[in-house]
Amino acid sequence: MNATPTPDEQDIKSAVEQLSRDDLLALIQRMVRQHPDLAGLIVSKQPTATRKPRAPFNAEVYHLQVEKIFYTTDRNTWGSEDRAAEPLLDIVDIADEYVEQHDFTDAAALYKIIIRGILDNYDSFRWHADEGQLDDVVEDCVEGLSNCLRGMQDNTAVRRQILQTLFDVYDFDTNLENDMPVMSDKVPAILVRYTTPEERSMIAKWVREAFDLDIDWHADDVGEDYEDFDVLLLGRPSCALVARWRAITMWSIGCSNWDGWMRRWRKQNT
Repeated sequence: MNATPTPDEQDIKSAVEQLSRDDLLALIQRMVRQHPDLAGLIVSKQPTATRKPRAPFNAEVYHLQVEKIFYTTDRNTWGSEDRAAEPLLDIVDIADEYVEQHDFTDAAALYKIIIRGILDNYDSFRWHADEGQLDDVVEDCVEGLSNCLRGMQDNTAVRRQILQTLFDVYDFDTNLENDMPVMSDKVPAILVRYTTPEERSMIAKWVREAFDLDIDWHADDVGEDYEDFDVLLLGRPSCALVARWRAITMWSIGCSNWDGWMRRWRKQNT
């Protein structure tokens, strides 16, 4: 019996060219069933999706988007924070993508726009104790700003803007009538861990100006891993006023951290 001759490459090409699209698809599926290892070859030949070029960052466009969210959100029924938070989180996702692309300048600007919009409209949403979605959005932005600080080491001007935004969040949060931080819990650690000595000195000055404190603001040498926010901002632990306030705070409310000190100071000086 004569063996069936093996078709050469030209014969195979001619035969395939005569097949319809459906016949070719059926043939490929049959070949994959008989030889499963061919599936990986087919997948590897898929065209790589090309990412559309990103449009230039336009702060005014995003500012208007955030304004529109707050302007159009119904505040008169329960769930108002969630209704505002959902579209805001879509914008946060865009800022997160900027971070992934190492575009920290645009990311920081966008996080700031979102945070500023929330803080400016915060009081109009605070009508139900069980809501807090806007706090969560701010916390996501704080985390994003932390990533920007870690990724951007040389741009002093942008880093200062990031630190100012973080401090604004902390200052706003400590003014709220809450026992614990609702949106700035991570800010103190960020301001200690990811800042330079010069930046920490600048932050201490902001605190002095915000609370009109007349004490020695020459801060101790603080390494990047140092986490005592009160020592960082209040100065040397030997300062009599600092020691006095720590003793009062520990005795009265059982809290020696910066949050407890700050809240007690505000109550006694307003």
